Amino acid sequence: MRVAFRVMFGLLLAMSACAGSAQEPIVRIRPIYPDAAVAQRITGQVTVAFTIGEGGVVQNLAVLDSSARVFDDAVIAAVQKWRYAEEAAGSSLSEAIVFTPADLEVELANRGRRSANPRDR
Repeated sequence: MRVAFRVMFGLLLAMSACAGSAQEPIVRIRPIYPDAAVAQRITGQVTVAFTIGEGGVVQNLAVLDSSARVFDDAVIAAVQKWRYAEEAAGSSLSEAIVFTPADLEVELANRGRRSANPRDR
């Protein structure tokens, strides 16, 4: 079974899956917006494919497509931490993780506030 989702920096919009199905992660870690992408004001999308192994662990994770390679490592690190229900074991899934202009603006604002705080230095 192949299921596709669109993830907008942590917000899940199911494109083809039943709500509450085993193919929805029970643990979803949001990717960290890479420093280099923030500095260059880059947005983009990374599509990954993987299978779900015993215990709901992500296995065989591979990048299928990437609009900007600067996002790949952040997406891989986050998706490797996702967990699924045990009954999802054996499923093959793909996910598109999108780093939008709105996400970039929020990240820039958050980083600006942090750098202005002397405790963050």
